[in-house]
Amino acid sequence: MGYIDDINTKTNTGAPIDLNEIEKISGYKILMPHNFEYIDGPSTIHRITPHKIIFFDKILSDQIDVLSDDNNNNCLFIVPCVPEHKGIVVPHISVDNPRITYAKLINRIFEYPHAYYDGYYTNEELKSVFPKCNIMPGCKIHKTAKIHSNVTMLPNVFVGPNVVIQESCFIMANTSIGHPGFGIIHSDDTRHVHLPHVGGVEIGRNVEIGANNSICGGTINPTFIDDNVKLDSLVHIAHNVQIGAGTQIAAHTEISGSVAIGKNVWVGPKTSITNGITIGDNVFIGIGSNVTKEILSNSKAVGNPARVIK
Repeated sequence: MGYIDDINTKTNTGAPIDLNEIEKISGYKILMPHNFEYIDGPSTIHRITPHKIIFFDKILSDQIDVLSDDNNNNCLFIVPCVPEHKGIVVPHISVDNPRITYAKLINRIFEYPHAYYDGYYTNEELKSVFPKCNIMPGCKIHKTAKIHSNVTMLPNVFVGPNVVIQESCFIMANTSIGHPGFGIIHSDDTRHVHLPHVGGVEIGRNVEIGANNSICGGTINPTFIDDNVKLDSLVHIAHNVQIGAGTQIAAHTEISGSVAIGKNVWVGPKTSITNGITIGDNVFIGIGSNVTKEILSNSKAVGNPARVIK
């Protein structure tokens, strides 16, 4: 999958926040020495770059090396309150609920969710900003989005923050790309906190997206749709989903968060794919299937729950 590795998630709407403000917003003291002055966006342990905030729901054995490496002391890590992790040498905040603290900080950095309400081109601006595209009336495109040449958008398409659409894509009416996903944190006082989704969406070349589709922005890294993918109408793609080149997805399909679908897959209508499932290359999934387990490459699966039959 080609484009996602070129993206470095950072704030496009809010100003960087300094360490004093971080402590004020989070309510916690930053522990351990550090050599940075501000934070400007989120990242993950797989893509550590300076001035980023990274959180752990829990610290696994293969992740403690990240927290004990002096080379990572220009990032801020939010970790759970676990006494046995005394080998941490990087700047960190030790909290009861890392997700909630992360959400508070990212809400401030990205001015979230206000970034979704403001900063869109007017209809007149769209004509001059994207002269090589055919963007029809009623479309809303955020000023942080990047739309390449020869893209057609039928009326009332929404393109949110941090979305990238490559050349020669065709997007039918009333489709939403890059709105926040359904990431809800349950806090101790029963209130629901929305986990910010700031990763956006990246769409490859020659992708066709049907009417009334819903493609959620990624939590930190982009939701990704590779070249030559074809989506029928009324398809829902949740946050952090990855779809390989040449895949076709029929109407009324629901793909839950963090699903990875390989190349040249055919997904039949009214299919549901459970959160976090991996589907290999050249897979056929029959109509009305409920995919709850991994499907290996070159397989055919049908049923509820879906079973491999070939």
